[in-house]
Amino acid sequence: MGCHQPTVRDFYSSSKTTPIPSKLKLRVTQACTEFCAVDGRAFDVITDDGFQNLAKVLFDAGRSLYKSSIEIKELLPHSTTVSRNVTRLYKEYKLHLVNICEQLNSFCLVVDQWKESYT
Repeated sequence: MGCHQPTVRDFYSSSKTTPIPSKLKLRVTQACTEFCAVDGRAFDVITDDGFQNLAKVLFDAGRSLYKSSIEIKELLPHSTTVSRNVTRLYKEYKLHLVNICEQLNSFCLVVDQWKESYT
C-alpha cells in the first residue's frame, strides 16, 4: 500500500509561485544581512544578477535533493575552481564581445568610476 505511482507533477515544476512563509523570509533576510556584514559586501549585492542566479541555482539544487541531506561545503566549489572558471568565462565573453564589435561601424567607450551608494 505504501507505493507511490509517479505523476507528471513529480517530474515538472509548476510555473506558479508559492507564497513565502514569513519565518522563512525572515531567515533569508537575516542570512543576507550577515553575508553583507561579515563578508564586507555591498548591501545591494543581493539584487545583482549574479547573486540572484547563484541563489536560484542553490535553491533548485536543494529542491532537487529534497529527500536527502547534503553538506553545503560539498556542493560549493573551491575558490581555485571559481578562479579557473572566471578565466574561462572571461575568454567566452571576450570572444562574444569581439564578434559584436566586429559588426559595428562605430562605437564610443565611457569609463565610469565605481561607487557604492549604500555603504
